[in-house]
Amino acid sequence: MSDKSQEDKTEEATPKRIVDARKKGQLPRGRELTGAAVVLAVSGVLAMQGQSMVSDMGNAMHFALTQPARFDFETSGDMMTAMARVAGALFTPLLPVMLAAVFAALAGGLLIGGWNISGKAVMPDLKKLNPLSGLKRMFSLNALVELLKAIFKAFLVGGVAVWVIVSTREHWLGLGQMATEMGVMKAFALAITACIASAAAYVLIGLIDAPYQIWKHQRDLRMTRQETRDESKESEGRPEVKARLRQLQQEMARGRMMDEVPSADVILVNPVHVAVALKYDAGHDRAPRVVAKGAGLIAEQIKKVASEHRVPVLSSAPLARVLYRTTDLGHEIPPDLFTAIAQILTWVYRVQRNPASVGSGPPQPEIPKHLQSKAMPWQ
Repeated sequence: MSDKSQEDKTEEATPKRIVDARKKGQLPRGRELTGAAVVLAVSGVLAMQGQSMVSDMGNAMHFALTQPARFDFETSGDMMTAMARVAGALFTPLLPVMLAAVFAALAGGLLIGGWNISGKAVMPDLKKLNPLSGLKRMFSLNALVELLKAIFKAFLVGGVAVWVIVSTREHWLGLGQMATEMGVMKAFALAITACIASAAAYVLIGLIDAPYQIWKHQRDLRMTRQETRDESKESEGRPEVKARLRQLQQEMARGRMMDEVPSADVILVNPVHVAVALKYDAGHDRAPRVVAKGAGLIAEQIKKVASEHRVPVLSSAPLARVLYRTTDLGHEIPPDLFTAIAQILTWVYRVQRNPASVGSGPPQPEIPKHLQSKAMPWQ
């Protein structure tokens, strides 16, 4: 990745980009801190149980070297048992060391980035086999940082180890005057001291490296302004597509609404601006429901469908306005309008049974005072 492309990426990573990177296995990793944790854990186990481990392994080697050198088919079973015993005696002391190393490696992964299982991270990537990409990585700023870090690590860790050995040189020189077993134990203890000191220096490198790895990961995930806009469009949808979807949804909803008009009991109109279709199913509904409503062209379409299917269309401007403004599609009318709507439906049912009972026309029920503001003329 060139410096110019990094300069273009001025925007912080979005939550979606962070999640996508995690799915690909792209997380900040403090390898130095993990390595230091492993070395420190192994050194600690060796410091606590090292002498007993050396003693057990020495006994196992002594047992192996004192066995008869001649192989006898008659005693082959005993030989195999002896070999298994020696292998177990050599492996058992090392088991705590291996467990400590595994536990420290797993715990070190939690310190930065946390655990993450990603199938994409282990999939082969042919792009990594590209020689040009390999050369770019070799001569990149990141490669230079890693080289300087490796040099610093070698000097620091190696320098601490040399300093410990030099400061304990009298003890090292005195090993030749000790008995073999005691000399081995003493040399082991001195070596563990040097390892612990080197591990402490390694931890210091890991603590310095960890903030850099976090910063580098955040820098690599940065986005250009165009990438941010593109992601926003993908997540929220392009404006023209969203508008078209809304239009299609409205058309579908309008079509379903018009399918309800032929089954309505009555259509209340403004008579010009609005139309509201009411339906009452005594066996199913507690009160009449608004099955269709609209203003302008939609109101004209409702009246046209009602005329085609001989659904009564009554002019009751205040009541039509109140219903249009207070009752949502598919909902029952408010309780305050029960009396008014009951008068309308009673007249409709009577006329349907006896057309000669039209009289002076449909009733014009009064609107409750607190709803009269909703009955104001259409602007």
